[in-house]
Amino acid sequence: MKRETIGLLGPYGYGNLGDAAIQDAMLANVRRWRPGARLVGLSLNPTDTTERHGIPAYPLYPKCAGGNSVSAGRAAVAAPSSPQAPTVKTRVKDLMRRQPAIGWMLAPAMALRRWLERAGQEAKFSFRAWRRLREFELLVISGGGQLDDSWGGPWRHPFTLFRWTLLARLAGARVVFLSIGAGPLNARLSRGFCRGALALADYTSYRDAESVTFVREHLGRGDERVVPDLAFSLEACPPPDTRAGARYAAVGPMPYFDPRSWPDKDARTYADYLERMYAIVVGLIDRGYPVVLFGSDIHMDERVIRDLLSRIADRAPATLSRVLYKPTPTVPALTSLLQGAELVVASRYHGVLLSHLVATPAVAISYHPKVTSLMKDAGQSEYCLDLAVAAAPDVLVCTDRLLGSLPRVRGELRARSDAFRARLETQYAEIFGAAREAVGWPQPLPTESATPTGSMTEVV
Repeated sequence: MKRETIGLLGPYGYGNLGDAAIQDAMLANVRRWRPGARLVGLSLNPTDTTERHGIPAYPLYPKCAGGNSVSAGRAAVAAPSSPQAPTVKTRVKDLMRRQPAIGWMLAPAMALRRWLERAGQEAKFSFRAWRRLREFELLVISGGGQLDDSWGGPWRHPFTLFRWTLLARLAGARVVFLSIGAGPLNARLSRGFCRGALALADYTSYRDAESVTFVREHLGRGDERVVPDLAFSLEACPPPDTRAGARYAAVGPMPYFDPRSWPDKDARTYADYLERMYAIVVGLIDRGYPVVLFGSDIHMDERVIRDLLSRIADRAPATLSRVLYKPTPTVPALTSLLQGAELVVASRYHGVLLSHLVATPAVAISYHPKVTSLMKDAGQSEYCLDLAVAAAPDVLVCTDRLLGSLPRVRGELRARSDAFRARLETQYAEIFGAAREAVGWPQPLPTESATPTGSMTEVV
């Protein structure tokens, strides 16, 4: 009999708090429905996954960062290096540099050697993955960024999805895709890998209607099941009176076309984006709001925030005392910050979503159709602007309009979040309830009431 092991697969582990929120929600709800299950992460950074989520984890592909032990990684870094004799590979490369004619002749052989070495690594990794999956009852693939080849092309995540779903089915495990996002898939091979992965799934749902349309048009599938993003099932909504005395605006910049980290790199577009964010921050301060800068991606967003703070210090040093950067390394820290704000201005999908989760109104400067779709589904389209064309005055006008409707918008957000959570509970029942009843597992544990994790009012 298979061990009751459930794998949670996704491109998480590098500090993106939206991805972390999805996995936090999955962990909490799987433990409610299946309290005896063993949970295992399959992520980009197993070390981070184990430390952040408290579960054992394995890498998504052979060259993922991190292992299963922080101390082992630190020991490897700290170990002194000893001089080694040149290897055959090093000697051949040196000869090729010194003798171009010989290098030209040996190049095909070296290329073949690299291909065979890589093929061997991939085969060994796949075999080990299959052996692990033989213990699994269920492989859960959840969250946005699943059907996407922006980061690394077809041989990165699209191939990874196909590999794991195929190996899971060969190992006898069920595969489910829960509330995933779709697009872009620019390469034909990417679409082939994703089409194959979806065909192997027992259950598939998408987080918005736009993803369903994308899959229908680009992958030829007729899936119609739309279920909100899993982060809406986090128990994080504060009571209505927790915002008493709050008066600061939370602003979440992102590395839009940042040459250091964005897939599409353009220094001029990034500089223009920083200029607009600077004007928005100064405009909010002129309206009497202290501004708290936050990031929902720990590493990439922090660089942008540092650039923005530097620009404020150079151009408007008198306002710098009204601007605070509060690092938020965890999902609870981020939701606490958003919970205490009077309003939020953000572009990242989960920066907006987590604001809605804690009933904080948000102006979304949308860089992607998924953000626009999120605002539409939440009934907030009037507070959504297209980042490509929205000037700072447009954002500030939208902010003023939102400030005039705060009580109404908060009520709408609470109602929508409750509805989204109810739909997600139905999905959890579909996935875990039938199997639970079939083998006599206990009833799901009751959902605990949300308790606010703190407030940011004391830091501004």
